[in-house]
Amino acid sequence: VVLTGALHEDGLGDVADGFGLSRTPDDKLRIMRDSRVGTYGVVAIMFSLALRAAAVAALPAVLGAAAIIAAAALSRAMLPAILRWLPSVRPAGMGAEAGRPPLRAVAAAAVTGGLVALIALGPVTELLAAALAAIGAAAVALLARRQIGGHTGDVCGAAQQTAEVAALLAVVVWR
Repeated sequence: VVLTGALHEDGLGDVADGFGLSRTPDDKLRIMRDSRVGTYGVVAIMFSLALRAAAVAALPAVLGAAAIIAAAALSRAMLPAILRWLPSVRPAGMGAEAGRPPLRAVAAAAVTGGLVALIALGPVTELLAAALAAIGAAAVALLARRQIGGHTGDVCGAAQQTAEVAALLAVVVWR
């Protein structure tokens, strides 16, 4: 959280507020752009922080540290795929500025995240954590496509948070 300036948590909160409070895609985007955090956003960020803290606390110290590293790598490795396969819904903003990465970059991110997690967790746990992180990120991406027609920087933040929580919970369940 400190290293990223809570950038991904902010995205999660904005998506929770936008998707939870409004009916039209334009209203959702307007709420997501608003700098104020609403009730849905606060609750989503609290759940994310609490689930991550509980997952790490449930693990032995060395495995907990390894899980943090693996979950961070896996969750961020999902973002280029979202940027590639979902259109940006805004002409400007963090999501649009990131551009549409080439397939080679998507593959490189997946391999890099997978290798970091493999080294940190070993093969079986890494596969489970990667699978659940991918499912979490894909669920957010599919919801965003349905709700607003594509991605924004906030959607990427929400996908990262969801994938990170899923990866950490996978480690807890598997150990």
